[in-house]
Amino acid sequence: MSDTCSVQLSVPQARWPALAQALAGWVLSTQCTVAAAEPPTAAHLLQLLQALAADPQASACLTLRFAVDDVLCAFQAAHPIQAPGLGRDEVAVGCIWLSVRSGAEGAGAAGVSSTPEGGAALAWRLDFAALSGALSVLLRESPEVRAGFAALGQLA
Repeated sequence: MSDTCSVQLSVPQARWPALAQALAGWVLSTQCTVAAAEPPTAAHLLQLLQALAADPQASACLTLRFAVDDVLCAFQAAHPIQAPGLGRDEVAVGCIWLSVRSGAEGAGAAGVSSTPEGGAALAWRLDFAALSGALSVLLRESPEVRAGFAALGQLA
């Protein structure tokens, strides 16, 4: 049995531009390899969210950057990723799989949230999944990884 872990966020689509802007600060790549190209922009990440929302079977591999902590330091020693633009005090983490599902889809989905105007807005469930034991440990135990996802949760 595989040790998997995920972080799920319920985010109204109106908040996606702010989410994409925040993600742009720590996404190094949206592919399974970290290319020599520049990291994706907020506009690219917003397009990615929209594409994933349009296809419930789709997912994207993200390579993320985090400031070093003890857990990430141990991960980097065992799973080094060389990435252009990565600072000396940063660790690249990948592949974290991102999928986007409508809040209207079945049990356990995000559902409907209220808007500041008092109306209802469809919330989308963003699932950041670690499909290996080593990555799952990071989602559970790394203070930097946990803080990063907690900050994203504040945007929801």
